[in-house]
Amino acid sequence: MSEEGTSGSAGGTPEGGVTVALTANDEFKRNSTITPIGVILAVALHFSLFAFSQPFEAEEFDLTVEELTAVRPPPQVEIPPPPQQIRRPATPRVSRVEISEEVTIPATTFDANPPTDLPPPPPGADPADRPVFIAREVDASLTNRSSVEGALDRYYPPRLRQQNIEGSVTVQIYVLTDGSVGKKTIAESSGYQEFDAAALEFVELMEFTPAYNRDEPVAVWVSMPIEFVIN
Repeated sequence: MSEEGTSGSAGGTPEGGVTVALTANDEFKRNSTITPIGVILAVALHFSLFAFSQPFEAEEFDLTVEELTAVRPPPQVEIPPPPQQIRRPATPRVSRVEISEEVTIPATTFDANPPTDLPPPPPGADPADRPVFIAREVDASLTNRSSVEGALDRYYPPRLRQQNIEGSVTVQIYVLTDGSVGKKTIAESSGYQEFDAAALEFVELMEFTPAYNRDEPVAVWVSMPIEFVIN
C-alpha cells in the first residue's frame, strides 16, 4: 500500500515505498545551477578583499587626562531681616508752665566777660601755628600804608602784567608784639601761583602798631587784602 503526502509540492522521491514531499526551497536548490556559482563567487570576493585590501591599523590615542579644577561655590549670603518700622514722632504739646515776661538774657559785654576770665589754650597749642581769634581791646593797624602801596608795583609778576591779568590775594599776617610781621599764610588765593608768591613777599614790607589787651601788647592775626591792578 502506498501513501502520498498531503502537503508540499508534487513529484517527491519514493523512499522505502513512501513518497516524501519536497519543499519549495528544496525544489529551488535541486533545479537551480546559479546557487553553487554564487557561493563560489562570494567566497572568492571575500578572499580577495582580505588578501589585497589595505590592512586595518589601530589609531593611537593618549590616555592623559587633564587635571580637573575644583570650583568652590560662593559663600552663602545671609539676607538681613527688614528694618524695624520707625516709630512716629510724638505729637507736640503746649507746655503749661508760665514764663515770666521779666526774664531777659543779659547783654554779652567785655565788662561782664573779661578776656582774663577766658580759659587758657590747651597744652601745646600755639596761636602762631594757625590763624585763630586772639582776644584784644585794640587791634593792630598798618602804619606805612602809603610807602607799601607805592612798592606794590615792583612785585607785580611780569608774565601776568604782559598778559594784562589782574588778581586779588588775601593774606593772614601774624603781627608780633613789636608790630613786626611774623608768620604769614594765604587765606584766599588769586588762582595764580605768581600772585600768591608775590603777595607773601610784599607783606614783609609792612609795619604795624601792636594790638593791646588790658594795656598789654599781644600778638594777633590780621587779614590783609592785596590787589594787583594794572594802572
